[in-house]
Amino acid sequence: MPNRQPTMDASTKLVYDNIYSNAVMFLRRAIKELIAHSGDHLEREQAVVACIFIQMSIELGFKAYLIKTCSLSSILLKKHKDQPIQELMEAFEQGKLKTKSFEDLKNIIIADEGLFDEERIQYINDFQDYRNQAVHFHLNLAPGDLFDLRYDLVYMLVHVVIPILTEINMDFETPSEFYENQLDKNDFKTLIKFRPYVEEMKKVAAEHSRLVYNCIECEERTYNVDNEMCYCCNLQFTDFGEYVTCISCKAPRSVIFDHNNIAINDNIMNGLCLNCGERPEVFKCPHCGVARAFYDKRELKMVCCEMAEA
Repeated sequence: MPNRQPTMDASTKLVYDNIYSNAVMFLRRAIKELIAHSGDHLEREQAVVACIFIQMSIELGFKAYLIKTCSLSSILLKKHKDQPIQELMEAFEQGKLKTKSFEDLKNIIIADEGLFDEERIQYINDFQDYRNQAVHFHLNLAPGDLFDLRYDLVYMLVHVVIPILTEINMDFETPSEFYENQLDKNDFKTLIKFRPYVEEMKKVAAEHSRLVYNCIECEERTYNVDNEMCYCCNLQFTDFGEYVTCISCKAPRSVIFDHNNIAINDNIMNGLCLNCGERPEVFKCPHCGVARAFYDKRELKMVCCEMAEA
């Protein structure tokens, strides 16, 4: 496992910033290729180009990650081992700085046991083999293979590229939050309607919580109640919503209501169940803070201190 490097000197950061920026650039280009056509499968040329861009983003992401967590020397060939930083920067500016092969970088990354599990490591290895065959040996792919490939490439973006880049920059909580900041508005809108991406985001949201419901913005089942955000479109209700159990479908914490304005509305507010779509009202006691969905106010008897006394 790499030894974490807390800070970088100015020269190392310059190299790091360039590599990270290029990793993100290739990621953007890969996504453009994937979402460029709305059909059920990729064209072969589109698939090969997307693979190349993803591979480049992964390799550069590995390098940026190792610079950030270890040192600049961790990605360089042995010929640079004893060179002072001034000489390394001169080589960098002249395009003569030689880095380790992807295979060597991958092995260092895999040794970091907290980063990728066995499933993701296998995907990295399989993707590397596929990319080599597709690019160098003109691998022929049947329509069914091209259909499945859309999902495999999205998996690589979500579970390999994004963990590397967001481990470097911890400003982002979900893949969609990262993409919304890195893609232009039209590409992001297209991405969150791209079915392979949506299906993967459903899985990711479910991995992080048992309470995943329908998002009121994108209408996908990707809204995670625990962290109050949609893993697909990045809708966030952190400062707005509060949740109670639905009186119709009984789903826990599925009815969202505006807790900021309920007090000025006689402690009653319209709610919306993110699970079944019903719209019960919600009462929140101003004394004890207990909240409950209801259709008839008589249902509130004994729900909290105020109603018990009423």
